Amino acid sequence: MQILLADDSKITALPLSAYLERQGHAVTYVENGRAAVEAYRQSPPDLVLMDVMMPEMDGIEATRRIKALGGARWVPVLLITSLSDQGEIIKGLDAGADDYLVKPLVAELLDARIRSMQRIASMQDSLFGILNNVNDAIVTIDEAGKIRSYNIAAERIFGYGATEVIGANVSMLMPSPYTEEHDGYLARYLRERTPHIIGIGRKLPGRRKNGESFSMLLSVTEVQTGQGYQFIGVVRDISEKEMARKKAMSSAHIIAQRGRFIQTVTDAMPGLISHWDKDLRCSFANKSYLEWFGKSPQEILGATMQDVLGESLFALNEPYVRGVMSGQRQQFEQTLTKADGSVRHTLAYYIPDFDTDGTVAGFFVLVTDVTALKEVERLKEGFVSAVSHELRTPLTSIRGALGLVLGMFAKDFPDNVQQLLENANRNSERLTLLINDILDIEKLSAGKLQFHMEVQALMPLVEEALAANYGYGVEHRVQFVLVERADGVKVRVDSQRLAQVLSNLLSNAAKFSSRPPETAAGTGTLMTNAGTSTLETNAGTSQAIVEIGVHQMDGQVRVSVRDFGLGVPDNFRTHIFKKFSQADSSNSQRKGGTGLGLAITKELIEHMGGTVGFDSREGKGATFFFELPVCDPAQ
Repeated sequence: MQILLADDSKITALPLSAYLERQGHAVTYVENGRAAVEAYRQSPPDLVLMDVMMPEMDGIEATRRIKALGGARWVPVLLITSLSDQGEIIKGLDAGADDYLVKPLVAELLDARIRSMQRIASMQDSLFGILNNVNDAIVTIDEAGKIRSYNIAAERIFGYGATEVIGANVSMLMPSPYTEEHDGYLARYLRERTPHIIGIGRKLPGRRKNGESFSMLLSVTEVQTGQGYQFIGVVRDISEKEMARKKAMSSAHIIAQRGRFIQTVTDAMPGLISHWDKDLRCSFANKSYLEWFGKSPQEILGATMQDVLGESLFALNEPYVRGVMSGQRQQFEQTLTKADGSVRHTLAYYIPDFDTDGTVAGFFVLVTDVTALKEVERLKEGFVSAVSHELRTPLTSIRGALGLVLGMFAKDFPDNVQQLLENANRNSERLTLLINDILDIEKLSAGKLQFHMEVQALMPLVEEALAANYGYGVEHRVQFVLVERADGVKVRVDSQRLAQVLSNLLSNAAKFSSRPPETAAGTGTLMTNAGTSTLETNAGTSQAIVEIGVHQMDGQVRVSVRDFGLGVPDNFRTHIFKKFSQADSSNSQRKGGTGLGLAITKELIEHMGGTVGFDSREGKGATFFFELPVCDPAQ
């Protein structure tokens, strides 16, 4: 045990302290009552041995003050006195001492008293253990309203430690006006026995140490003891329940508001919006949905999809229903007949509604009337057809005529006339490329571009493309250099479309190239219209270099085209493969082009089972590449 020994006589105290330590106890020794009270306040012991007669403060007053301090557990006080001090013993017991020992102390009697106190303390600890392990606060008070016990749950709920409240008025745990009214209520109850809380229990506000008020359920029981009446209060913190109740009420209000908001917003939208649960019953439908089918909310809400759509339309939609209920988003076009008999083209989305556990709880339906867009598409197709027949055919004749005149009679014309004819020829070629790009992108979008896929060697196709674009490189003062080969690699492609892809990449690189830096020196294969030759590249060359590489890797082959131009601006990287995209709006004027080349390249490669990409650092050039699956060499 931890024993506090208070005795002004060292002749008595030191041998006693030594004996107790030999018995296995830890002893704190002080020489007067005032020091004993302070030592108790600093660290409450398990037992106090208190001499009655001491200077500064005697043992009786020290006992009274120690007992007034209280605490979370019972600490027995044993007085040490002589046989002649019977009156002092009675005063000490009245002050709160638990027992006494008579000088000179008998070791066996001292040990028996300590064992007795240990048994009582053990029972007290068991009781406190029970009280401290309940979830509710248990607080006992006397007739004056002073707190006598206070369990751990009370410390947690109110925020005060036991040493802060034992001996204080219980009104400190209540907010105003209950603080001011409590003592009067307790006195009135003891006088008139009219219950207000005692024996009844009710919901009241409590006050925590930090000043926060909270809702508590208080039940009070009256107990009569030898020292008078005591009251046992059981407090349950119901603030969370109250908060949850208020939150639920608030949530219900918010949900109702959101429901009205969602209904108002969706009713103002032109599209059809609905929600269907896992039993395919309608749980929500906006105004457009109701009007489309000519039904009231009472007719649609709760009805099955089969009843709302009808047998034939439901049969058409059933595959998409199965798909969305398996967790897959569905998108499809449909021709529907409205309630008024009009036929409309629609684009529908079925979007799964996942529950918190990941299961599909239903799905949302979004339907857009695309009849007007279909009409625009029809008109666009007519325009494309007109471009094909009404523009490209005469333009081809004009190009042929200009080419014939320049080829046969150019020397007969003055220089200024010859220059005009050459400009006209270049512009007609540029216009032809523009028309071809527009036609290609439209056919790709409509899925009408034909592909003739064959397994064939890749390197001959690359070399043919380099030779075909040789003149374009000369025009832009660019040399095409093949820096890496992958001979023997076969791919399954449309050779004509692959040539178009390579031409797009090479022409882009040529247009945006500049002379390579000093570190670009090395050797490669120079492509010319007469074949190939070895090229020594160095910083002294006056022409720009475009490097072409073919590299095989992990079942794929990559064809890359690298230039040493300004690179792709950071703010343009996400738009590089979009239609009509150019990093600088002035590029179409300075460099030529439609902004369709890379978009067409991406579509063509993806139709042939490949992927496209690029690497670039602004100001350091760019490398555009495509990858295709490698075919078995035996094919």
